[in-house]
Amino acid sequence: MALSLTACGSSSSSNDSNSIAAQVEVQKAKTSEQAKRIAENLKDSANKAKSAAEQAKHAAKKAKTLADKSQSEVDALKKSISSTTDATKKAALEKSLKVKETALESAKKALSDAQQKAEEAQKSLDAHNAAVAKANNQVVELQKAEAKAKADAEAKAKAEAKAKAEAEAKAKAEAEAKKKAEEQKRLEEEAKKKTEEAKKAKDKAEKDRLEKEAKEKAEAAKRAEAEKKRLEEEAKKKADAAKRAEEEKKRLEEEAKKKPNKPVVPPTVPTPTTKTDFNSTKTTHGKEWRYIDIAKNISNDGPHNDEYVYSPYVNSSVHMPNVNVSSGSGVVNFNKLSGNQLGKFSGKATDQDYVIDQEAARNGMNYLFVNQPYSTYGVLYTPNSERPTELVTRPVAFVRVNEDESKFTGNATYKGGVIAQISAYERTASTSGWSEDNDEISWDQKDFIKDDGSVTINVKMNGTTEKPTMDGVINSKTIGQIKLTANEVEDKTTYIGAKNPIVPQIVLSKNKHEVIGKAVHARATGDYGATFGGKNYSEVVGIVGVNKYIHKGTVERADHSQGLAEIKEAGKTYVVEEYQATFGAKK
Repeated sequence: MALSLTACGSSSSSNDSNSIAAQVEVQKAKTSEQAKRIAENLKDSANKAKSAAEQAKHAAKKAKTLADKSQSEVDALKKSISSTTDATKKAALEKSLKVKETALESAKKALSDAQQKAEEAQKSLDAHNAAVAKANNQVVELQKAEAKAKADAEAKAKAEAKAKAEAEAKAKAEAEAKKKAEEQKRLEEEAKKKTEEAKKAKDKAEKDRLEKEAKEKAEAAKRAEAEKKRLEEEAKKKADAAKRAEEEKKRLEEEAKKKPNKPVVPPTVPTPTTKTDFNSTKTTHGKEWRYIDIAKNISNDGPHNDEYVYSPYVNSSVHMPNVNVSSGSGVVNFNKLSGNQLGKFSGKATDQDYVIDQEAARNGMNYLFVNQPYSTYGVLYTPNSERPTELVTRPVAFVRVNEDESKFTGNATYKGGVIAQISAYERTASTSGWSEDNDEISWDQKDFIKDDGSVTINVKMNGTTEKPTMDGVINSKTIGQIKLTANEVEDKTTYIGAKNPIVPQIVLSKNKHEVIGKAVHARATGDYGATFGGKNYSEVVGIVGVNKYIHKGTVERADHSQGLAEIKEAGKTYVVEEYQATFGAKK
């Protein structure tokens, strides 16, 4: 089994919230595939727990309505009894009161039971959600471990093959050299023997013949020595060539990993700008910086770890766009996707087999992003294979590190755009005959990706603290205005060690200026985070998240207070529950 559910508690009618609890255990997996199956089973169980929690809440609400009604009837009878002087009428009212009080006690008991069940169902849902998160983490960790084990095994196999080839080449060269040395020694011995025979020869002609033969043997030995040297040099050249071939193979493999193996689909909605030369900001320190590896995190230590971009981050209870997470695979080069241009771009990338948060982009990875001179923001996404109306996304927001030694000062205004992921639920008229005045809100989530309006960021110097502060406003086309509250822009640069001409000082998060604050909407409050960078700190990128819970199921037709807003899409009405967006702006 992928999970274990253990219920413990009492069967008494106590209202103690700890009387019944649900525990969800996540089975430890040995492989990522097994971990995925465990995670999927947990997700199915969590969805059932979610449905049970909603049903329990609805039942509790209904029970409260009945209890309130029963209480009102009892109160009304008591009031009538106290104001009645007619004994007969008063006796009849008191008889009715006893009946109503009995009904009230039953209603209160039903309400207590329903509230306890709702509380238990919510605890079960929380436990399931925690287990799903733990199972997802297990999948990611096992995928990392398997990828590392595979890479280690391949590297070991290559090293062993290389060592074997070099050893065989060396052994062959040594064998040939030994053979030639033995032949040389034999020839030298024969030449020596012939020379001695020549000295002993009485006949001059025979002596001359023997000397000539000895000379020929000596020359043959000399040639054998030269051949031995030639073979040794040739063996050395072959070994060197094999080594260079292996190094070239490795270089080409590394280069192939960086290059796409299919043509990139050109952007379908390019809106480039010509105010800034793209090539002037395309590279830093001799390499391109406008890309992300979906499988890796970007280091927050900046240039100290050879990273030259920063991304915003907010630790929040609200669902926030996570723009720096290692979950999936594929290297996304925004220079190539945009055709080396600045501006806004959308389309579908098919040059690699992309995976976003364990969801393979089977028909290509969709994208909508904006290239500013020193930053990029937007979103990558693909449909959820199990729930096609939902999207699996990888938000994007990063800005190049400022390295021009300029100071971050106040009194600046930044303006730019917003790209949002909107999660909503369809609202339709109820089809039940007894609920003509009601509507139904679907349980099925529908996600939308939108170029969703504008953002204005203001940076000012606080006269009291003499530190820069930021505030701003997002004008969303979908849910209206979101105010970004004023907060200090903090310099996260950290120095380790004192300045020393011999031991260099370590600098972490160099010139990283970021801010975290509240995002205030008319119907809910969420969070935002932003990071500044680029030449003269001329650009900012950020993330924002706001949500408001929607009651799924039956609602009164006149009730339009659900969610963050109601929107029209393809002739249908949707209620927005969750809003997540990335934004970017320039001075």
